[in-house]
Amino acid sequence: MSKRDGPGSRGGGTRASAPPPRALRLLFFACVALSILPALFGLHYARGYWNVRAGKSIAEQRASLLGVNWFRPAFTSFLDRLDRTLPPQSHVLIEPVRAQTTAGRSRWHLFLNHYAYPHRFYTRQSAWASGTLVDYPRWIEHHQRSLGLEQRLADEAAIRERGIDWILRIPIGIQFRASQVELFKRGASGWERVDLAPPRAGAEGADDWQEPTGGLLFDSGQAESEPEGP
Repeated sequence: MSKRDGPGSRGGGTRASAPPPRALRLLFFACVALSILPALFGLHYARGYWNVRAGKSIAEQRASLLGVNWFRPAFTSFLDRLDRTLPPQSHVLIEPVRAQTTAGRSRWHLFLNHYAYPHRFYTRQSAWASGTLVDYPRWIEHHQRSLGLEQRLADEAAIRERGIDWILRIPIGIQFRASQVELFKRGASGWERVDLAPPRAGAEGADDWQEPTGGLLFDSGQAESEPEGP
């Protein structure tokens, strides 16, 4: 008989396979967990859809997505009022006022160029306005500084160059409060305050101070709060 009776054998015996290393076992369990978690999330999302959104209009579905700022009733009602106030394809300068927080969910201005199109929106130091949360406080602070005469003249020249005839002052807060937004139009004697068009019939429920209820829980920011103030 040959000394080699078969692969892995020595002297007619068989070698017991060594247990897999601990690292391989941990990798296996991690892969299983990463496969199960997306499936559970998908099941939760599907359940939320059928319980909350199924059979409803697009507007009603959007109102149920509590964590999506630009779908909230207070903001969508404001967009409609703003569109009915501004002339077609207006150029508007955004200015932040009365900052109460620097949380990412307070950056309502980021949605205007998309959801209020074809109106065009501008802001000073736009790279900070749309940058990281490190840049965002710098953008707010920039609007609180007093400009010198030379800077004011350069600023006014830039505004005229871009055809900006409107200024929109938005309070910085997690909740959008249309009642505190200020709109100004360039007039013969300077910038004049202009009232927004009234809400449409049935849109009065878009209360600036109240969050919608009954939305998808995993997408909700109802537990978040901000300091109370003017």
